Amino acid sequence: MPPEYARHDDHNMWNIISKLIDSLKSGKRFRIVGDNINFKMGVSQERKSVGKVGHIQHWFRSAAIVQNVNFQAMDNDIPQCDLHLLPTENFIICEEELQEISK
Repeated sequence: MPPEYARHDDHNMWNIISKLIDSLKSGKRFRIVGDNINFKMGVSQERKSVGKVGHIQHWFRSAAIVQNVNFQAMDNDIPQCDLHLLPTENFIICEEELQEISK
């Protein structure tokens, strides 16, 4: 990681950890998910003047997903409706819903 990003990322990391701890203390559940990507950087993407050669990059990103809604009371056996028949607008969140689930 370039040094100019390290301090910003450290602050964000502690902010995220603090939010996760608060979520656990309030009884919420969360999942941590992640994925990686590997790709080759050729010399055409780098400065040839400093003697760089192609190399492999390994990137990983993760996310913590906090469950703000308790789904335990919902029936797990019978779907409420066929999701293929619902209009797209039902899945696009409005500002009011965003504020409600962000509490």
